[in-house]
Amino acid sequence: FEKAESEKIVRRKERKEKRRFEKKERQKLLSALVKRRDLVLNAMRKAEVKPATEGLGRRKKLEVELSFLDKDIERLEGTGVIIIQ
Repeated sequence: FEKAESEKIVRRKERKEKRRFEKKERQKLLSALVKRRDLVLNAMRKAEVKPATEGLGRRKKLEVELSFLDKDIERLEGTGVIIIQ
């Protein structure tokens, strides 16, 4: 009985440490995505200054990337996210 209880405690500690690590990893990913989104937004602002015919393809690419970044950020901010490495 004592052996089973001690193993149970050890498993609980391991799960708790794993959750802590996952939370830190999620925060790192989230901050990197937010930084990238800011860079894309700045690039889009610079592209808007140019004439309408110039850089149209680049603007579309930036819009697509921005939409993907927003979706990824939204997923990471939610709970129950599983990170597969």
